[in-house]
Amino acid sequence: MLDTLTDWCSSWKLSVNPEKTKVVHFRPQSFNLTSFQFKCSSNDIFITDSYKYLGIWLDDHLTFDKTTKELSKSASRALGAVFAKFISSGGMSYKVFTKLYNSMVEPVLMYGSVIWGTKSYTVINTVQNKACKYFLSVGKSTSNISTRGDMGWLSCLSKQRISCIRLLCKLTRIDQNRKIFKVWRWASRRKKGWNYEVNKTVNLFNVNDEVGNVTLNTKYVMKTVTEKINLLDNDEWYNELFNDRGHQNGNKLRTYRQFKQERNTELYVAMLIPRQHKRVMALFRAGSLPLAIETGRYARPPIPVHNRLCVLCTNNCVETEKHFLLNCSLYDDLRWLLFSECSNYIENFAILDDDQKLVEMMNCPEIQAFLSKSIFNFFMRRKLFLV
Repeated sequence: MLDTLTDWCSSWKLSVNPEKTKVVHFRPQSFNLTSFQFKCSSNDIFITDSYKYLGIWLDDHLTFDKTTKELSKSASRALGAVFAKFISSGGMSYKVFTKLYNSMVEPVLMYGSVIWGTKSYTVINTVQNKACKYFLSVGKSTSNISTRGDMGWLSCLSKQRISCIRLLCKLTRIDQNRKIFKVWRWASRRKKGWNYEVNKTVNLFNVNDEVGNVTLNTKYVMKTVTEKINLLDNDEWYNELFNDRGHQNGNKLRTYRQFKQERNTELYVAMLIPRQHKRVMALFRAGSLPLAIETGRYARPPIPVHNRLCVLCTNNCVETEKHFLLNCSLYDDLRWLLFSECSNYIENFAILDDDQKLVEMMNCPEIQAFLSKSIFNFFMRRKLFLV
């Protein structure tokens, strides 16, 4: 084929630029790289491990690792532009931030995901997690589970699955004389590959009948698919929330999961409240507010949980989120105002135990603005006393 190209170029007085011409040896990872020396005319053509075509990097093992890495870099730059606007404008509403993310960042991040989106990629997830934390103004160490749970966003893998199944629906319903249909049918004979992986996803969501029924249009099928993917995404998020593996010093979401069991947009996130109030509220909910229960895990050596005591009161209690909000005597005057507000909206609030009070306060829509302000005031006083 290269000899044929050489003859054609010679006939038409053209030449191939050897600096821009490379060979990629696509192969399984168990296969050795070819040692054959390719030539076009008198020029050697060297082998490279990847090639960019229409914005997608194709590496020699077709893993798409380089594709997702490059896309995440581009999406991070787009996210930086959104965040710069966020800072310069003094903040923005959840609705506006989500619209900008979906319009400016996600299209870059998910470019070509119909091809590479059959599995999860850490670099892709990192960009979305960073966007959630940017909006909530929390640090890198804050739990990804809590920030995504409070923002109510679908996981990147779920979005990738939706795009892949949408393409499968279109291929199933396309004119069978078109070349793309013939290529897809040829590729479908392989035991592994894109078609195999997407069909596994279709089986996982039990939507075989809808996807395979060509009398149903793609829009209708995708509505059903999206609903089922959303439900599974909620289940996966919930399971991860209660996953305690690898938490030798205690899962910092132990308090969060007392009052949060569904991935949905929390009212304090959607409300127009001061940014610092929203930040402290997010940290408190996620177990990342620098109370003794949290800072003790990072001591060297880590302080046992039962020794992470509150030094601001005489109760001799571990300084947990619950103690900070409901019991510490340092904030009694501020707490009286908060409890008075809670009593106006939560039935029998005064006779509830601490666990019930915490759950009711975190889930009562009417007090979220006052609650976030109160937690912020508690924390500011705490910082003054610890200086």
